[in-house]
Amino acid sequence: MSSKELGTFAVKRGRANRRPARAVEESLFVQVGAKRVLLRTHLAKIQDRCKKLVQVTTKNRPSVDQVAKALLCGTMLGQPQNGGDYQRLHYCRQNKLCVACRLIRNKNRAANIAGRIRKGTSCRSLSAVFAPKKQADFDTVVKQAEAALAGMRKLPKTINTWNKRSPNATVLEYAIGLHVKYDEDHQQLWPHLHLFLITEAGVHLEGLENLLRTGFFAGAGTSLDFRFESDPSAEFVIGTDGSVQVKAHRRKLTTEDLVKQLAYVMSTDEPQERSDALAARNELLARLGAPSTMTHSRIKQSDPSLPKTATNQPCEFHPAALGKNALLQLNFDGEGFQKISVDDYDERKRLAVVAAKNYLKREWDRLQPEEAH
Repeated sequence: MSSKELGTFAVKRGRANRRPARAVEESLFVQVGAKRVLLRTHLAKIQDRCKKLVQVTTKNRPSVDQVAKALLCGTMLGQPQNGGDYQRLHYCRQNKLCVACRLIRNKNRAANIAGRIRKGTSCRSLSAVFAPKKQADFDTVVKQAEAALAGMRKLPKTINTWNKRSPNATVLEYAIGLHVKYDEDHQQLWPHLHLFLITEAGVHLEGLENLLRTGFFAGAGTSLDFRFESDPSAEFVIGTDGSVQVKAHRRKLTTEDLVKQLAYVMSTDEPQERSDALAARNELLARLGAPSTMTHSRIKQSDPSLPKTATNQPCEFHPAALGKNALLQLNFDGEGFQKISVDDYDERKRLAVVAAKNYLKREWDRLQPEEAH
Protein backbone atom coordinates (compact mmCIF):
# COMPACT_ATOMS: atom_id res chain seq x y z
CA MET A 1 0.00 0.00 0.00
CA SER A 2 1.58 3.23 -1.10
CA SER A 3 1.46 6.48 0.81
CA LYS A 4 -0.93 7.76 -1.84
CA GLU A 5 -3.32 4.85 -1.32
CA LEU A 6 -3.08 5.30 2.43
CA GLY A 7 -3.96 8.93 1.93
CA THR A 8 -7.65 8.01 1.61
CA PHE A 9 -7.50 6.75 5.19
CA ALA A 10 -7.09 10.07 6.97
CA VAL A 11 -8.05 11.11 10.49
CA LYS A 12 -10.11 14.26 10.13
CA ARG A 13 -8.89 17.26 11.98
CA GLY A 14 -11.20 18.23 14.81
CA ARG A 15 -11.15 19.66 18.27
CA ALA A 16 -9.10 16.72 19.48
CA ASN A 17 -6.36 17.72 17.06
CA ARG A 18 -6.32 21.42 17.90
CA ARG A 19 -2.53 21.25 18.37
CA PRO A 20 -0.60 21.05 15.08
CA ALA A 21 0.91 17.59 14.55
CA ARG A 22 4.68 17.44 14.22
CA ALA A 23 6.60 15.15 11.91
CA VAL A 24 8.55 12.41 13.71
CA GLU A 25 12.25 11.73 13.31
CA GLU A 26 13.11 8.55 11.41
CA SER A 27 15.72 7.53 13.98
CA LEU A 28 13.14 6.53 16.63
CA PHE A 29 12.76 2.91 17.65
CA VAL A 30 9.73 0.81 18.60
CA GLN A 31 9.72 -2.19 20.91
CA VAL A 32 7.72 -4.92 19.15
CA GLY A 33 7.66 -8.02 21.32
CA ALA A 34 11.27 -8.98 21.98
CA LYS A 35 12.49 -7.03 18.93
CA ARG A 36 13.62 -3.44 18.59
CA VAL A 37 12.78 -1.99 15.18
CA LEU A 38 13.04 1.40 13.53
CA LEU A 39 9.83 3.41 13.46
CA ARG A 40 9.87 3.40 9.65
CA THR A 41 10.13 -0.42 9.72
CA HIS A 42 7.10 -0.58 12.02
CA LEU A 43 5.26 1.73 9.62
CA ALA A 44 6.11 -0.47 6.60
CA LYS A 45 4.83 -3.56 8.39
CA ILE A 46 1.54 -1.83 9.27
CA GLN A 47 1.09 -0.72 5.65
CA ASP A 48 1.71 -4.25 4.40
CA ARG A 49 -0.65 -5.71 6.99
CA CYS A 50 -3.42 -3.23 6.09
CA LYS A 51 -3.06 -3.94 2.38
CA LYS A 52 -3.37 -7.70 2.95
CA LEU A 53 -6.26 -7.31 5.37
CA VAL A 54 -8.30 -5.27 2.88
CA GLN A 55 -7.58 -7.74 0.09
CA VAL A 56 -8.45 -10.90 2.03
CA THR A 57 -11.69 -9.47 3.46
CA THR A 58 -13.05 -7.96 0.23
CA LYS A 59 -14.86 -11.09 -0.94
CA ASN A 60 -16.58 -12.28 2.25
CA ARG A 61 -16.70 -8.89 4.01
CA PRO A 62 -16.82 -9.63 7.73
CA SER A 63 -17.89 -7.04 10.32
CA VAL A 64 -16.74 -3.54 9.36
CA ASP A 65 -16.23 -2.72 13.04
CA GLN A 66 -13.93 -5.70 13.56
CA VAL A 67 -11.84 -5.11 10.43
CA ALA A 68 -11.51 -1.39 11.21
CA LYS A 69 -10.19 -2.21 14.69
CA ALA A 70 -7.70 -4.63 13.16
CA LEU A 71 -6.50 -1.97 10.71
CA LEU A 72 -5.72 0.35 13.62
CA CYS A 73 -3.84 -2.19 15.72
CA GLY A 74 -0.38 -0.86 16.59
CA THR A 75 -0.97 2.62 15.15
CA MET A 76 -0.73 4.43 18.51
CA LEU A 77 2.57 4.36 20.42
CA GLY A 78 3.79 5.74 23.73
CA GLN A 79 7.22 6.41 25.21
CA PRO A 80 8.00 5.52 28.86
CA GLN A 81 8.58 8.42 31.27
CA ASN A 82 12.27 7.65 31.49
CA GLY A 83 12.64 7.79 27.72
CA GLY A 84 13.77 4.88 25.59
CA ASP A 85 11.95 3.08 22.81
CA TYR A 86 8.29 3.65 22.00
CA GLN A 87 5.81 0.85 22.76
CA ARG A 88 2.39 -0.12 21.48
CA LEU A 89 -0.48 1.47 23.41
CA HIS A 90 -3.43 -0.53 22.18
CA TYR A 91 -4.32 -3.89 20.66
CA CYS A 92 -7.41 -4.70 18.62
CA ARG A 93 -7.82 -8.24 20.08
CA GLN A 94 -9.51 -9.28 16.82
CA ASN A 95 -7.75 -12.63 16.73
CA LYS A 96 -9.45 -13.97 13.62
CA LEU A 97 -8.30 -10.91 11.64
CA CYS A 98 -5.14 -9.58 13.28
CA VAL A 99 -1.89 -11.51 12.89
CA ALA A 100 -0.14 -9.49 15.61
CA CYS A 101 -2.80 -10.17 18.24
CA ARG A 102 -2.91 -13.85 17.30
CA LEU A 103 0.84 -14.15 17.72
CA ILE A 104 0.73 -12.42 21.12
CA ARG A 105 -2.16 -14.59 22.28
CA ASN A 106 -0.43 -17.78 21.19
CA LYS A 107 2.88 -16.82 22.79
CA ASN A 108 1.20 -15.87 26.09
CA ARG A 109 -0.82 -19.07 26.04
CA ALA A 110 2.32 -21.10 25.32
CA ALA A 111 4.19 -19.40 28.19
CA ASN A 112 1.31 -20.23 30.54
CA ILE A 113 1.38 -23.88 29.45
CA ALA A 114 5.15 -24.23 29.81
CA GLY A 115 5.03 -22.42 33.15
CA ARG A 116 2.74 -25.07 34.62
CA ILE A 117 5.41 -27.78 34.58
CA ARG A 118 6.54 -28.34 38.14
CA LYS A 119 10.13 -27.41 38.94
CA GLY A 120 12.47 -30.37 39.21
CA THR A 121 10.40 -32.53 36.84
CA SER A 122 12.32 -34.79 34.45
CA CYS A 123 10.71 -34.48 31.03
CA ARG A 124 10.90 -35.28 27.37
CA SER A 125 9.21 -33.55 24.47
CA LEU A 126 7.68 -35.07 21.37
CA SER A 127 7.11 -33.18 18.12
CA ALA A 128 4.86 -34.93 15.62
CA VAL A 129 2.85 -34.28 12.47
CA PHE A 130 -0.03 -35.93 10.64
CA ALA A 131 0.27 -34.92 6.98
CA PRO A 132 -1.61 -36.03 3.84
CA LYS A 133 -0.24 -35.99 0.31
CA LYS A 134 -0.20 -32.55 -1.31
CA GLN A 135 -3.01 -32.02 -3.80
CA ALA A 136 -3.89 -29.53 -6.54
CA ASP A 137 -7.69 -29.86 -6.19
CA PHE A 138 -9.32 -27.48 -3.70
CA ASP A 139 -12.25 -29.77 -2.91
CA THR A 140 -9.80 -32.51 -1.92
CA VAL A 141 -7.92 -30.01 0.26
CA VAL A 142 -11.19 -29.17 2.03
CA LYS A 143 -11.71 -32.86 2.78
CA GLN A 144 -8.15 -33.16 4.08
CA ALA A 145 -8.64 -30.21 6.41
CA GLU A 146 -11.97 -31.61 7.64
CA ALA A 147 -10.31 -34.95 8.37
CA ALA A 148 -7.36 -33.32 10.15
CA LEU A 149 -9.71 -31.33 12.39
CA ALA A 150 -11.78 -34.42 13.13
CA GLY A 151 -8.60 -36.23 14.14
CA MET A 152 -7.49 -33.27 16.24
CA ARG A 153 -10.72 -33.33 18.25
CA LYS A 154 -10.09 -36.97 19.19
CA LEU A 155 -6.55 -36.44 20.47
CA PRO A 156 -7.24 -34.73 23.84
CA LYS A 157 -9.37 -37.71 24.89
CA THR A 158 -6.65 -40.03 23.57
CA ILE A 159 -4.05 -38.26 25.73
CA ASN A 160 -6.34 -38.52 28.76
CA THR A 161 -6.67 -42.25 28.10
CA TRP A 162 -2.88 -42.58 28.01
CA ASN A 163 -2.51 -40.72 31.31
CA LYS A 164 -5.03 -42.99 33.01
CA ARG A 165 -3.23 -46.09 31.74
CA SER A 166 0.24 -44.81 32.63
CA PRO A 167 -0.11 -42.65 35.77
CA ASN A 168 3.66 -42.65 36.39
CA ALA A 169 4.66 -41.68 32.84
CA THR A 170 2.10 -39.14 31.72
CA VAL A 171 1.75 -36.41 29.12
CA LEU A 172 2.17 -33.26 31.21
CA GLU A 173 1.25 -30.59 28.67
CA TYR A 174 0.48 -30.44 24.95
CA ALA A 175 -0.57 -28.28 22.02
CA ILE A 176 -2.19 -29.46 18.78
CA GLY A 177 -2.91 -27.26 15.77
CA LEU A 178 -3.97 -27.32 12.13
CA HIS A 179 -1.49 -25.68 9.76
CA VAL A 180 -2.53 -24.68 6.25
CA LYS A 181 0.57 -23.92 4.23
CA TYR A 182 0.53 -22.79 0.60
CA ASP A 183 2.44 -25.22 -1.61
CA GLU A 184 4.02 -23.51 -4.62
CA ASP A 185 4.51 -26.74 -6.60
CA HIS A 186 0.80 -27.61 -6.55
CA GLN A 187 -0.45 -23.99 -6.35
CA GLN A 188 -2.71 -25.11 -3.55
CA LEU A 189 -3.05 -25.26 0.23
CA TRP A 190 -1.60 -28.13 2.22
CA PRO A 191 -3.44 -28.81 5.51
CA HIS A 192 -1.58 -30.86 8.12
CA LEU A 193 -1.71 -31.30 11.88
CA HIS A 194 1.16 -30.47 14.26
CA LEU A 195 1.54 -31.80 17.81
CA PHE A 196 3.96 -30.86 20.58
CA LEU A 197 3.82 -32.90 23.79
CA ILE A 198 5.80 -32.51 27.01
CA THR A 199 5.86 -35.81 28.86
CA GLU A 200 7.42 -37.29 31.96
CA ALA A 201 10.85 -38.72 31.19
CA GLY A 202 9.79 -42.34 31.73
CA VAL A 203 7.09 -42.31 29.07
CA HIS A 204 7.05 -45.26 26.66
CA LEU A 205 7.31 -43.34 23.39
CA GLU A 206 6.42 -46.18 21.04
CA GLY A 207 3.27 -46.95 23.00
CA LEU A 208 2.28 -43.28 23.16
CA GLU A 209 2.84 -42.79 19.43
CA ASN A 210 0.75 -45.88 18.62
CA LEU A 211 -2.11 -44.56 20.74
CA LEU A 212 -1.87 -41.11 19.12
CA ARG A 213 -2.15 -42.73 15.70
CA THR A 214 -5.14 -44.77 16.81
CA GLY A 215 -6.90 -41.72 18.23
CA PHE A 216 -6.23 -39.53 15.19
CA PHE A 217 -7.41 -42.06 12.62
CA ALA A 218 -10.52 -42.79 14.70
CA GLY A 219 -11.57 -39.25 13.87
CA ALA A 220 -9.90 -38.61 10.52
CA GLY A 221 -10.45 -41.99 8.91
CA THR A 222 -7.90 -43.71 6.72
CA SER A 223 -9.09 -42.87 3.18
CA LEU A 224 -6.95 -39.70 2.77
CA ASP A 225 -3.61 -41.39 3.48
CA PHE A 226 -2.20 -39.27 6.31
CA ARG A 227 1.34 -40.15 7.31
CA PHE A 228 2.66 -39.82 10.86
CA GLU A 229 6.16 -38.55 11.67
CA SER A 230 7.62 -37.87 15.11
CA ASP A 231 10.79 -36.43 16.63
CA PRO A 232 11.40 -36.96 20.38
CA SER A 233 13.84 -34.86 22.36
CA ALA A 234 16.49 -35.89 24.84
CA GLU A 235 15.56 -36.01 28.51
CA PHE A 236 15.63 -32.66 30.32
CA VAL A 237 14.79 -31.25 33.75
CA ILE A 238 12.90 -28.07 34.60
CA GLY A 239 15.19 -26.32 37.08
CA THR A 240 14.11 -24.46 40.20
CA ASP A 241 14.47 -21.17 38.31
CA GLY A 242 12.33 -22.46 35.44
CA SER A 243 15.29 -23.06 33.13
CA VAL A 244 15.72 -26.24 31.10
CA GLN A 245 18.65 -28.47 32.01
CA VAL A 246 19.39 -31.05 29.33
CA LYS A 247 20.66 -34.40 30.57
CA ALA A 248 21.94 -35.54 27.17
CA HIS A 249 23.41 -33.33 24.49
CA ARG A 250 21.75 -34.75 21.43
CA ARG A 251 19.67 -31.59 21.32
CA LYS A 252 19.84 -28.55 23.58
CA LEU A 253 16.60 -27.03 24.80
CA THR A 254 15.75 -23.80 26.60
CA THR A 255 12.54 -22.61 28.23
CA GLU A 256 12.10 -20.24 25.31
CA ASP A 257 12.38 -23.23 22.95
CA LEU A 258 9.44 -24.89 24.69
CA VAL A 259 7.38 -21.72 24.47
CA LYS A 260 8.25 -21.22 20.78
CA GLN A 261 7.37 -24.83 19.93
CA LEU A 262 4.02 -24.62 21.71
CA ALA A 263 3.22 -21.25 20.13
CA TYR A 264 4.22 -22.46 16.65
CA VAL A 265 1.94 -25.48 16.86
CA MET A 266 -1.05 -23.30 17.83
CA SER A 267 -0.48 -20.77 15.02
CA THR A 268 -1.93 -21.03 11.51
CA ASP A 269 0.12 -18.09 10.24
CA GLU A 270 3.15 -18.53 8.02
CA PRO A 271 6.06 -16.05 7.90
CA GLN A 272 5.86 -13.49 5.07
CA GLU A 273 2.58 -14.96 3.85
CA ARG A 274 1.32 -13.69 0.48
CA SER A 275 -2.12 -12.09 0.20
CA ASP A 276 -3.43 -14.75 -2.19
CA ALA A 277 -2.28 -17.55 0.13
CA LEU A 278 -3.88 -15.81 3.11
CA ALA A 279 -7.12 -15.30 1.15
CA ALA A 280 -7.16 -18.97 0.11
CA ARG A 281 -6.68 -20.07 3.72
CA ASN A 282 -9.50 -17.78 4.89
CA GLU A 283 -11.74 -19.21 2.18
CA LEU A 284 -10.90 -22.74 3.27
CA LEU A 285 -11.66 -22.01 6.93
CA ALA A 286 -14.91 -20.30 5.90
CA ARG A 287 -15.90 -23.45 3.97
CA LEU A 288 -15.25 -25.42 7.15
CA GLY A 289 -17.48 -23.12 9.20
CA ALA A 290 -14.68 -21.04 10.80
CA PRO A 291 -13.72 -23.77 13.27
CA SER A 292 -11.18 -23.61 16.06
CA THR A 293 -7.91 -24.77 14.50
CA MET A 294 -6.07 -25.75 17.67
CA THR A 295 -6.41 -27.22 21.13
CA HIS A 296 -4.11 -27.52 24.13
CA SER A 297 -3.81 -28.91 27.64
CA ARG A 298 -5.73 -27.15 30.38
CA ILE A 299 -5.75 -27.08 34.16
CA LYS A 300 -8.43 -27.32 36.79
CA GLN A 301 -8.71 -23.84 38.27
CA SER A 302 -9.77 -25.40 41.58
CA ASP A 303 -6.28 -26.88 42.11
CA PRO A 304 -4.58 -24.46 44.58
CA SER A 305 -1.14 -25.98 43.96
CA LEU A 306 -1.06 -24.73 40.38
CA PRO A 307 -0.14 -21.15 39.46
CA LYS A 308 -2.89 -18.74 38.57
CA THR A 309 -3.12 -18.48 34.79
CA ALA A 310 -2.48 -15.02 33.37
CA THR A 311 -4.63 -13.70 30.55
CA ASN A 312 -3.62 -14.79 27.07
CA GLN A 313 -4.87 -11.61 25.44
CA PRO A 314 -2.79 -8.43 25.28
CA CYS A 315 -4.04 -5.77 27.69
CA GLU A 316 -4.62 -2.08 27.07
CA PHE A 317 -4.34 0.82 29.51
CA HIS A 318 -4.67 4.57 29.05
CA PRO A 319 -1.23 6.11 28.41
CA ALA A 320 -1.66 8.54 31.34
CA ALA A 321 -2.06 5.59 33.72
CA LEU A 322 1.16 4.14 32.33
CA GLY A 323 3.03 7.42 32.69
CA LYS A 324 3.49 7.69 28.92
CA ASN A 325 3.03 11.31 27.91
CA ALA A 326 4.98 11.25 24.63
CA LEU A 327 2.57 9.72 22.09
CA LEU A 328 2.67 8.95 18.38
CA GLN A 329 -0.26 8.19 16.09
CA LEU A 330 -0.13 6.94 12.53
CA ASN A 331 -2.17 9.23 10.30
CA PHE A 332 -3.04 7.55 7.02
CA ASP A 333 -2.61 10.81 5.11
CA GLY A 334 0.89 10.26 3.79
CA GLU A 335 2.53 11.95 6.78
CA GLY A 336 3.32 8.77 8.72
CA PHE A 337 3.56 8.89 12.52
CA GLN A 338 2.92 12.23 14.21
CA LYS A 339 3.11 13.42 17.78
CA ILE A 340 -0.17 13.92 19.65
CA SER A 341 -1.12 15.05 23.15
CA VAL A 342 -2.07 12.53 25.83
CA ASP A 343 -5.17 14.67 26.46
CA ASP A 344 -6.33 13.93 22.92
CA TYR A 345 -5.77 10.16 23.11
CA ASP A 346 -9.38 9.00 23.51
CA GLU A 347 -10.80 11.38 20.91
CA ARG A 348 -8.05 10.68 18.37
CA LYS A 349 -8.65 6.97 18.84
CA ARG A 350 -12.40 7.42 18.25
CA LEU A 351 -11.86 9.49 15.12
CA ALA A 352 -9.41 6.94 13.78
CA VAL A 353 -12.05 4.18 14.04
CA VAL A 354 -14.53 6.31 12.07
CA ALA A 355 -11.93 7.03 9.39
CA ALA A 356 -10.95 3.37 9.20
CA LYS A 357 -14.54 2.29 8.56
CA ASN A 358 -14.99 4.83 5.78
CA TYR A 359 -11.67 3.85 4.21
CA LEU A 360 -12.51 0.16 4.40
CA LYS A 361 -15.89 0.55 2.70
CA ARG A 362 -14.34 2.60 -0.11
CA GLU A 363 -11.56 0.09 -0.66
CA TRP A 364 -13.91 -2.89 -0.65
CA ASP A 365 -16.12 -1.22 -3.28
CA ARG A 366 -13.08 -0.20 -5.33
CA LEU A 367 -11.65 -3.73 -5.36
CA GLN A 368 -14.99 -5.47 -5.96
CA PRO A 369 -17.57 -2.88 -7.10
CA GLU A 370 -19.92 -5.46 -8.63
CA GLU A 371 -20.55 -6.84 -5.15
CA ALA A 372 -20.69 -3.53 -3.32
CA HIS A 373 -22.86 -3.72 -0.22
